[in-house]
Amino acid sequence: MIDTVIGGAVAAVIGALTGFGTASWLERRRYKAQRMLIVDELIAETEQNLVICKSPTARKMWWMVIYKLDAYQAYKGQLFFLPKEVRDNLTAVAFILEGCNTGIRVHQLRAAFGQPVIEQPIESPNQLIAQLEFCNKELQKWRKEHGH
Repeated sequence: MIDTVIGGAVAAVIGALTGFGTASWLERRRYKAQRMLIVDELIAETEQNLVICKSPTARKMWWMVIYKLDAYQAYKGQLFFLPKEVRDNLTAVAFILEGCNTGIRVHQLRAAFGQPVIEQPIESPNQLIAQLEFCNKELQKWRKEHGH
């Protein structure tokens, strides 16, 4: 009788530890997958914005092209796993792009309501391109280092 009770207790402890270990392992995998998703989406977004910045047509018709900020907006509060320099550059780039997007929307609204608009293309965004390239390179580096 005592052997049965002890055996049951040991089985319960082993079952609990196994369940805890499995739950912890699954949580770590879910957390890692979430971080990979965030990095993948930020890589895609920085690549899209680089295409816009480097396109002569987009620069010529600047009021037609809105920069992509969906991934940054969705995950900006969850980026603490990235190096500080990458986070700071992503924030700086997003600030610039939000300003550009606001200017584009104002231009579009003025044109839609028939207000006179002085069309000035945005100057060559060399600093912005450099920051986007840095972010993209560092995000890809992080993905390669943590993508096992």
